[in-house]
Amino acid sequence: MFFSVTLIVCSIGTYGPSCERKCSSHCSGPENNCDPFDGKCEHGCDVGYQPPLCDQACPREKYGRDCAQDCSVHCFGFNHACNSFDGSCDHGCDVGYRGPLCDQVCSIGTYGLACEQNCSSHCSGPNDNCDPTDGRCEEGCDVGYQPPLCDKVCPVGTYGDKCKQICSPHCAGQDNKCSPSDGSCKGGCEVGYEPPLCIKVGTYGDKCKQICSPHCAGQDNKCNPSDGSCEGGCEVGYEPPLCDKVCPVGTYGDKCKQICSPHCAGQDNKCNPSDGSCKGGCEVGYEPPLCDKVCRVGTYGDKCKQICSPHCAGHDNKCIPSDGSCEGGCEVGYEPPLCDKVCPVGTYGAKCKQICSPHCAGQDNKCSPSDGSCEGGCDVGYEPPLCEKVSKEILQKVLNETESNQSGYKVWIQVSNRNIQKVLNGTESDQSGKKVWIQGGIAAVFILVVVIVIVKK
Repeated sequence: MFFSVTLIVCSIGTYGPSCERKCSSHCSGPENNCDPFDGKCEHGCDVGYQPPLCDQACPREKYGRDCAQDCSVHCFGFNHACNSFDGSCDHGCDVGYRGPLCDQVCSIGTYGLACEQNCSSHCSGPNDNCDPTDGRCEEGCDVGYQPPLCDKVCPVGTYGDKCKQICSPHCAGQDNKCSPSDGSCKGGCEVGYEPPLCIKVGTYGDKCKQICSPHCAGQDNKCNPSDGSCEGGCEVGYEPPLCDKVCPVGTYGDKCKQICSPHCAGQDNKCNPSDGSCKGGCEVGYEPPLCDKVCRVGTYGDKCKQICSPHCAGHDNKCIPSDGSCEGGCEVGYEPPLCDKVCPVGTYGAKCKQICSPHCAGQDNKCSPSDGSCEGGCDVGYEPPLCEKVSKEILQKVLNETESNQSGYKVWIQVSNRNIQKVLNGTESDQSGKKVWIQGGIAAVFILVVVIVIVKK
């Protein structure tokens, strides 16, 4: 006994059980063609859209065909967002980088935002090179110029390397002006003092043959004539009593009484003897220049330049200052420890420990990373939103609609390789001895073929 069945052939550009859905307009190829069964674009996606359905633009940190390329880590802003088509950075580049993709450091001699500023011509070394981010001269300044940018001459009354030397108080004229490069007094010397520096360096010891330290604090670097101890103490960063040595390693400041931070990077926790700034930078998670404080709330990493994820749970999105892992865990649907990515496909919930139902419809059984609801609906016979429970009501309804009481035949349906009779245990009738099977499939030419066979014992 045979029945006639209507064949449904989806037209190009449509798909689904009744061809009621339209293929994405971002499917590549002619007429936006897609698989008539699941809507997957057969020739891939237009640039900037995500496979397989090509109905969503690339995530903020991805771009290109099939979203296979990563935006530059030097795109400015959280997640380094870029244009999904060509990868150009949406909000420009981090300081010190250039180009539409922000993948090039500033050219030699330039620095800053969009590399629009020029390094000082008084940076030491070849090419007037400076740090591309902040313009600091990497090899120091020409003598007579102020660090770190080396764009200004030494302040009035100072001269020499890093402007650390003081013009003689015996330079003639107002302000004791001297040459910022060599300290020579521009207006000559007061009577009794010799040019060009107009100073009489203090002496001490046997026959006054020893010279007082130039790092004795106060006017004229005066020291005790018998032992050379500096009468006014030392310049900051030098060790009393002679002030002829910088502070011992690990100490700094006035009389070397302050201790360098234990979080200075490098061997021996070295720091600048005058101001305590760590020479080798800070350990990860501490703020420069003194490295004595952890990163401010909401920041972490090297120089505290990275931002904690906005998906850290709890007040202020706190994260561990060294590695950025969220102290209070993640918001539901985000993956620990950094909480900067949603749960991997197929998982959801707190710490992404829950598994999406295998009965979520569509490719990969995708579900909402926060609550597990199936994004593409459920397989036939399962209850939304989680698609974990069999809907016996739905299956019984399908079964009832296919039964024929007049013929005495019992109809069974197999959908997507799941036998309804296995789900509805005990509902089949062995008394009639008559069974009908309906099996559906999609042929290679996208034609739905339905074959009905009646087997009578």
